[in-house]
Amino acid sequence: TESGRIWFARVVNARRARACVSEASFYSLAQHFALALFECHEADDFAPAKSLMNMCFTFYHK
Repeated sequence: TESGRIWFARVVNARRARACVSEASFYSLAQHFALALFECHEADDFAPAKSLMNMCFTFYHK
């Protein structure tokens, strides 16, 4: 739903301060980002998609 995609984007954005995550968390985030972006595409929901695309490059693992 639209509200779910917006909620997901807001929750992930709130956690950007801790950009270095464990390897397992990184790959889990990648899967969730992919699913959320696919849903945004299917629904032509561009606001959360734009936010998520910018945040995709924030998280990393060592």
